[in-house]
Amino acid sequence: MSLLDPEAENLGLALFKDAGVFLGLALRDADGMRLVDESTSITITGDAKEDGDLSTWDRRFVTVGASGTVSASVVTGDGTPFEVTMPIVDKLDDIVAVKNLVSPDLAQPLPVGLERNVCFRGISNGRAVAGLSGWMMSGEGSIEVEYVTETCGLVKALAAGKATIFVEVGGVKKSFPVTMAKAAKADTAPAEKTSGEELVGLTPGERARH
Repeated sequence: MSLLDPEAENLGLALFKDAGVFLGLALRDADGMRLVDESTSITITGDAKEDGDLSTWDRRFVTVGASGTVSASVVTGDGTPFEVTMPIVDKLDDIVAVKNLVSPDLAQPLPVGLERNVCFRGISNGRAVAGLSGWMMSGEGSIEVEYVTETCGLVKALAAGKATIFVEVGGVKKSFPVTMAKAAKADTAPAEKTSGEELVGLTPGERARH
């Protein structure tokens, strides 16, 4: 099971107490490609209640209890079983910035004038925490910061220089210093595409990772 944030799969998952959480199953082959297997079964046990009306073959919506653990037992269509156990937590140790295709590395300068999605992750005992609510985001300096959805905000650098993004959730508040720089202008026009080139992109059958 994983968060909608794919990088969190490598950290392990914890669930925040009393939260409503979507858990997503990611089946992959030996090459890491996502698989669809609608005959897969998922059974939720422990201190959580599943809402079947919001669940699908690869997603379960659960309401987490106050303490203990939640386990997801999975059996694929070919009979392969595996199980994931997630602790329930009531506090965070840290908030970290997410770096992936949609959320930039905050250690790198933010281009002035461009809006970017910037996402964050709550951490407890080294695990990514799902089910956090009440996120608050703000900025100091020549930067606009607007909370958008889930764990992400919309950030726009207004001028070159230094600024700070403040993020607060689960009783933890953390500041993220950022550098803002004017976007470099291209020295030359991009080369024209020749008849032998192909554009690489998503194929119609690909799905977003959970």
